[in-house]
Amino acid sequence: FIEEPPIGFWFPVPLHWSKNGRYLYYAHRASGDGCFGGNKHLGKDLKRLDLATGEVSQVSTGGTYLSFSPDEKYLATISFGSEGINIQDLTNGKLNILDLLIRHEDLGLETDQRYITWSPDSKTLVFVIMAGVCDFTVESYYNWIVRVDMDSLSQTMLTEKDERGLVPVSWTEQDKILTRDKDGNLWWMNPNTGAISSVK
Repeated sequence: FIEEPPIGFWFPVPLHWSKNGRYLYYAHRASGDGCFGGNKHLGKDLKRLDLATGEVSQVSTGGTYLSFSPDEKYLATISFGSEGINIQDLTNGKLNILDLLIRHEDLGLETDQRYITWSPDSKTLVFVIMAGVCDFTVESYYNWIVRVDMDSLSQTMLTEKDERGLVPVSWTEQDKILTRDKDGNLWWMNPNTGAISSVK
């Protein structure tokens, strides 16, 4: 509390178990002012607990949203409204900060970036830029779904200023992403073109 007045205090939240069962990764969540821009608001100092030795080490300074790639080689983090998505190579510690594609100053609406979702082969991820996240009556007014290719770290818009509120739910099949709209309907999305089709 002393460290982060007047917003509140930080408390640890488990984030990820390593596949080999040896490591537990955890971050810290803050209490806050009511507008988290999402319900998985995490904080700083992502740490790794070695369950065999009890040793704790810091992996990343963290972010609002954090996600490990399925092969556990990469960590993707997003900080609320401050910069583009960060991609950290966990094998060598190299950090790449990608360009922020949409700025709230240009829209006149509070923006956030959420829903980091990895492809099954860890070679691609998608995330969502959302406008109007602190309205409290809707999750957002417009969404942009962005694809990031890990080899080139290039960003491609799959949807732009979309009023349907599409967000990724899961990506278990390489050639299609399960998404939902703001009404709760489910759709398949082509990860290369952004085209959607019915799940039925």
